[in-house]
Amino acid sequence: MASRKETLKAIIRDLHAGLTIEEGRERFRREVGSIGTGELVEIEQSLIDEGLPPEEVRRLVLALY
Repeated sequence: MASRKETLKAIIRDLHAGLTIEEGRERFRREVGSIGTGELVEIEQSLIDEGLPPEEVRRLVLALY
């Protein structure tokens, strides 16, 4: 089973690829539930390191909340 971090990264990547915000929020609630600030910072940095633009990562993360 994927970790919550990997699941959230996948949701953010899917949002970037065209998943709707509503679908992303539903997946987040169903598959992740909640995540701590420290974990979220790690996820954001990991996605940036993988090549997603920082502004896009922040925009997508904020959209989930």
